[in-house]
Amino acid sequence: ARPGETVRIEVVVANDDARPHRLAARLVPPPGWAGDAGEVTVGPRAEARIPLTLRLPAGAPPGRYPVPVDLAWDDTRLPQFREAVIVV
Repeated sequence: ARPGETVRIEVVVANDDARPHRLAARLVPPPGWAGDAGEVTVGPRAEARIPLTLRLPAGAPPGRYPVPVDLAWDDTRLPQFREAVIVV
């Protein structure tokens, strides 16, 4: 990724239960970066994708940046359950 760029991050979620569930994902970006959130209802024994976007600041120095993802399964929060790594 380049400074000032917006990148797309896709979170893949799976539901192994016999009933549908609401799954939500929220990016937890470094200070000065902007990330969004999204949610889907996933049917029984199915998988879905949650598209998210991350905006890098114009002055982001080169490096590797972990971007944690908070998840929620219905009303159960799973903070920083996974992460994406952005290379500038």
